[in-house]
Amino acid sequence: MATIFLSFFVSVCIVLALVFANTLAGKLFSHKPWPAARDFVKECFISVGGTVAITLVICFILSKTGFTESQFYRPSTQDYAEHTKLGITPEDVFFKSNDGTRLHGWFLPAKGQPTGTLIHLHGSDRNITYTIKNVHWLTNHGFNLFLFDYRGYGQSENKPSRQGVVEDAVAAIEYVRSRSDIDANTLFLWGQSMGGQLAIVAANLAGTKGIQAVVAEATYATPSHHIKDKMGQMGPLWLVQWGLWLITSDAYAAQDVVGRIAPTSILLVHGTADRGVLPYHSEALFQAADEPKDIWRVQNAGHLQVFQNALYREKLIPFLKQSLQKIEE
Repeated sequence: MATIFLSFFVSVCIVLALVFANTLAGKLFSHKPWPAARDFVKECFISVGGTVAITLVICFILSKTGFTESQFYRPSTQDYAEHTKLGITPEDVFFKSNDGTRLHGWFLPAKGQPTGTLIHLHGSDRNITYTIKNVHWLTNHGFNLFLFDYRGYGQSENKPSRQGVVEDAVAAIEYVRSRSDIDANTLFLWGQSMGGQLAIVAANLAGTKGIQAVVAEATYATPSHHIKDKMGQMGPLWLVQWGLWLITSDAYAAQDVVGRIAPTSILLVHGTADRGVLPYHSEALFQAADEPKDIWRVQNAGHLQVFQNALYREKLIPFLKQSLQKIEE
């Protein structure tokens, strides 16, 4: 929040400095008299008001031209063929979202006796033909694995939207629950980046029955603060970040509902060097969540780099299995 007010304050200071510089130039070079205090204050208020109006117009244009949306959704229909490189042949699955949109997913059975079924929700980039490399290893540890693409990604129809991708995540949970070859009482959700906030929101909307744990990795707490952060990383757009924060809706914000998924366990994972989603988002989610909850702060890890380290893969398996043991107790 401090950076929002700072960017607004700096914008106002720049405008006031320009007003003063213009007045000073008129006095020194054009020999104009100093304006009356009332006129000077009036000019300052008009300039600041104009700055606010222009900033909001710029932000509105950015929103309407799709620039803002592109910071959340970057769908791809390319086949990255990571499953082929890994020698994996998943089961193709097609199911429908709430509005009838046809979605595509993959199901991979566990090797050996299954411990549970994990639903993976990928981030805003690419599709499951790429992100399968992030989670395929779970089948070696006794977990069935279900991956799916949101609308507009991969082979899924339509185009992404805030409400649409949430409904897709809910539909994926309901689809997995409907399968006769899995135990619907031993489900897990693992969302990465955007997928983390979808995992939290969808668990709340679909109901947590049978969901034993939610893992949210490098995810954002609210859309408005995430877009503010992105603008803050884009040079001069830092000055207008407060405007986009102001006009961006926080509908389906994970921070608003994360406290409702208890007693399902939640694990928040974030690298301290993450620039894709700043680490304070996981801290905010952790504060808003109810027990049982845990947070892993991984030093020097960037965006979605934590589980590239085998140490953290090995650490995740006990967490998932312990979540089952707590329910059984």
